[in-house]
Amino acid sequence: MPTKDAPNAAQAGPGTCSKAEFASLVGTPINSAELPLTQTYRVIFPDSVVTTDFIEDRLEVIVDANGIVTELRCG
Repeated sequence: MPTKDAPNAAQAGPGTCSKAEFASLVGTPINSAELPLTQTYRVIFPDSVVTTDFIEDRLEVIVDANGIVTELRCG
Protein backbone atom coordinates (compact mmCIF):
# COMPACT_ATOMS: atom_id res chain seq x y z
CA MET A 1 0.00 0.00 0.00
CA PRO A 2 1.52 3.32 -1.06
CA THR A 3 2.04 5.98 1.55
CA LYS A 4 1.36 9.66 0.99
CA ASP A 5 5.13 10.14 0.55
CA ALA A 6 5.49 7.37 -2.04
CA PRO A 7 3.05 7.83 -4.94
CA ASN A 8 2.04 4.88 -7.07
CA ALA A 9 1.81 4.94 -10.87
CA ALA A 10 -1.81 6.11 -10.78
CA GLN A 11 -0.85 9.15 -8.67
CA ALA A 12 2.04 10.32 -10.85
CA GLY A 13 1.39 13.34 -12.98
CA PRO A 14 1.70 13.11 -16.75
CA GLY A 15 5.20 13.51 -18.04
CA THR A 16 6.94 13.26 -14.67
CA CYS A 17 9.67 11.12 -16.24
CA SER A 18 9.75 12.96 -19.59
CA LYS A 19 8.60 9.85 -21.43
CA ALA A 20 7.04 11.96 -24.21
CA GLU A 21 10.53 13.19 -25.10
CA PHE A 22 11.62 9.61 -25.75
CA ALA A 23 8.51 8.32 -27.56
CA SER A 24 10.58 7.77 -30.70
CA LEU A 25 12.37 4.91 -28.90
CA VAL A 26 9.26 2.71 -29.18
CA GLY A 27 9.88 0.23 -31.98
CA THR A 28 13.66 0.70 -31.78
CA PRO A 29 16.09 -2.13 -30.96
CA ILE A 30 17.38 -1.49 -27.44
CA ASN A 31 20.96 -2.03 -28.66
CA SER A 32 20.71 1.03 -30.89
CA ALA A 33 18.54 3.18 -28.61
CA GLU A 34 20.19 6.39 -27.44
CA LEU A 35 19.29 7.11 -23.83
CA PRO A 36 20.63 10.36 -22.36
CA LEU A 37 22.99 10.24 -19.42
CA THR A 38 20.98 12.94 -17.66
CA GLN A 39 17.83 10.77 -17.45
CA THR A 40 17.30 8.19 -14.71
CA TYR A 41 15.99 5.04 -16.39
CA ARG A 42 15.90 1.28 -16.22
CA VAL A 43 15.48 -1.22 -19.01
CA ILE A 44 13.09 -4.07 -18.28
CA PHE A 45 13.36 -7.23 -20.34
CA PRO A 46 10.82 -10.09 -20.31
CA ASP A 47 11.09 -12.14 -17.12
CA SER A 48 13.24 -9.44 -15.48
CA VAL A 49 13.07 -9.21 -11.73
CA VAL A 50 12.53 -5.58 -10.75
CA THR A 51 11.93 -3.78 -7.51
CA THR A 52 8.44 -2.43 -6.81
CA ASP A 53 9.62 0.99 -5.70
CA PHE A 54 8.13 3.91 -7.58
CA ILE A 55 10.38 6.77 -8.61
CA GLU A 56 8.25 9.27 -10.51
CA ASP A 57 11.09 10.75 -12.54
CA ARG A 58 12.58 7.39 -13.56
CA LEU A 59 11.86 6.27 -17.12
CA GLU A 60 11.12 2.57 -17.51
CA VAL A 61 11.99 1.20 -20.94
CA ILE A 62 10.07 -2.02 -21.60
CA VAL A 63 11.70 -4.38 -24.10
CA ASP A 64 10.24 -7.50 -25.74
CA ALA A 65 11.94 -10.88 -26.25
CA ASN A 66 13.38 -9.64 -29.57
CA GLY A 67 15.08 -6.66 -27.90
CA ILE A 68 12.61 -4.11 -29.30
CA VAL A 69 11.40 -1.23 -27.12
CA THR A 70 7.63 -1.73 -26.79
CA GLU A 71 6.64 0.71 -24.06
CA LEU A 72 7.82 3.63 -21.97
CA ARG A 73 6.40 4.47 -18.56
CA CYS A 74 7.26 6.37 -15.43
CA GLY A 75 8.26 4.45 -12.38
